Amino acid sequence: MSIQFRSRVKSVKDFGSDLKQIGVCCYPNGTSVSSTFYECFSSNGTFLVGENIVCPDRGEIGNCFACTYLTPEQKIQVINNPDILQGNIIWGTSTVTECECTRVGGVFHPTVPTKPNGRDARIPQSCCYFAYNASGFPLGITCENVCSEKECSLKGITLNDGQLKNTPVYDGENTCLTSNCSTTNLTNFLYTQMAIGAASTTTDDVGACFVLSETTSGYSYDCDLTTRSTCSGYWISPEIEESDFVYCNSIYAPTVPSTISGRAIEPEIMSESSFNALGLTPGDEFHGGIYIGKFMPNSSSTKVYGSLNFTTPEVRHYNETSPRDSYRKWALIVEPNSYYTRYMKTSEVYSSIPQTSLSDGFYNCYGNRTDFYGLKTSLLNSIVGKIRKGFADYYIPSIVELQFLANAMRINPSLSDILEINSKLISSSFFFEDITTAKTNKYNFNGNIFLYSQELASSSNFGKLVLTPATGYSYLRFFRKVILT
Repeated sequence: MSIQFRSRVKSVKDFGSDLKQIGVCCYPNGTSVSSTFYECFSSNGTFLVGENIVCPDRGEIGNCFACTYLTPEQKIQVINNPDILQGNIIWGTSTVTECECTRVGGVFHPTVPTKPNGRDARIPQSCCYFAYNASGFPLGITCENVCSEKECSLKGITLNDGQLKNTPVYDGENTCLTSNCSTTNLTNFLYTQMAIGAASTTTDDVGACFVLSETTSGYSYDCDLTTRSTCSGYWISPEIEESDFVYCNSIYAPTVPSTISGRAIEPEIMSESSFNALGLTPGDEFHGGIYIGKFMPNSSSTKVYGSLNFTTPEVRHYNETSPRDSYRKWALIVEPNSYYTRYMKTSEVYSSIPQTSLSDGFYNCYGNRTDFYGLKTSLLNSIVGKIRKGFADYYIPSIVELQFLANAMRINPSLSDILEINSKLISSSFFFEDITTAKTNKYNFNGNIFLYSQELASSSNFGKLVLTPATGYSYLRFFRKVILT
């Protein structure tokens, strides 16, 4: 996006000979002389080609009352105290034609009256438009007192296609002190009108839409104000903001993903104090899904519901030694949709695979940047680093992360209603034990390999551990993690 500056496009016609001709030069005072175009132009006249040309009637000359004719100092005084004009009748006046007075939005009088008739066009009126950062993201409302609706229409940003990014709103009856489009008096109707156009009739909420794109050096976000239905990325609802209006500098805005050699993308990182300041509770929408809680692998403070030994599910925590990233704590986010697919094709069954993590699905899908670069299947190739709903770091969760979800749903029934999970979900954790002997590190059983899955449907089997063939079709949910430091 860029600001566009326009100029007249030159015609292919050669006007050189015409401009050297002798014509008539008409002056504002009603006189005319024979001259060339250049002579007329240099003397501020209007040039007409031809001989015996009669200049058009210049129109009636009179007194024009207009905000445009106020000096900067006078304009400030009038904004603060419009009544000051009653004692300063010549402020904001000029002797011009009626046509010119109309052009500048003034009120024309053939003679100088004691005061202007009707509305005093010398009083500036409010123009509300969005303030932008250097990237063109709307950050809030700016109210500026201007002299005409035309001046207001020129505020804001014009896109390359000639369209306004957002629509400035002109209030011809109020200054910014009393306008209903000021930062303190903004209405939902005018906010929507400014965000998506004066002709809009939508009654849907307007929020901040963040669209992620991949660049040659990584990723970048664009942001605009739209309805949820028209947002192709991550949408922040105005309901989450106390002011009822949301902009691109919202505290809930996503951070631009980082990339480090050896891994497609890094997980999002926030300080825990900044995350706590958001005031999120399990079940809230946040950064591409539903927030379900803070997860700490191998910590007694992180309770999960299930069993890795195929026994009766129970509330517990694990001290397990499978590989994972070095991060100690992260917020877990679950995408609200289920997908029915298979983890890998039969032709993709590995002759050997590394041991996967039981507690870190991001590690399983993206690797550790050094000696393991994530599992490679057609499914994972369509997920890893691919942009979905404004984010590019979704992954298939580990089995312990699924058991953390099970416990969150168990203690918070409303979370079950929000997520609407009615099946078992596969994890990205491969089953590495021979169930007939003790932990032989075996994973291939007569050509079949299995994934740990968790039963999450509301039934007597809720929380049950299940082995699912990796080449079979199953349901899954994508997760995201926000590392908390």
